[in-house]
Amino acid sequence: GLIERSVAMFQFSHDLIQQAAYELIPVVEQPWYHKMLGGVLVAQSRLDDTILFVAADQVNRAGIQTITDSKERILFAGLNLKAASKSMEQSEYDSALTYLNSGLLFLTCIPDHWGREYELSLNLFHKSAQVQYIHGNIDESMKVCPSSRPKFDNRTFAITV
Repeated sequence: GLIERSVAMFQFSHDLIQQAAYELIPVVEQPWYHKMLGGVLVAQSRLDDTILFVAADQVNRAGIQTITDSKERILFAGLNLKAASKSMEQSEYDSALTYLNSGLLFLTCIPDHWGREYELSLNLFHKSAQVQYIHGNIDESMKVCPSSRPKFDNRTFAITV
């Protein structure tokens, strides 16, 4: 068949069948489906690594313009921070940078994100500077630091490599 059932889930029997089914969804509706799927995955009580990455990828494919609620943006910024941290643990710095950039997009469109979500803001900016540095993008790393430095509340900030 076109769809196969395995333990507690369904999957397409071939990638091309999945792609064809996806292309039947009107382009303007696709971001909404990504947001919905990502939201359902995030709502799971236990996010293992695979689900974490899939959920982050789905909300990122939905795009910032689809997610207008500040609480959701904060939730998805945090999700991207978790995915970036896991990627960094696995030395997947390209993926980590992608997740960090997405997390920063969700976060920085929230007014007063430093006041509302200090720890999340600090961690996203810090890890972003760290990964940029690891990538050899020293200039980009330094651009991240000055934009966030005035917000540090008497804490020591160092990029650890």
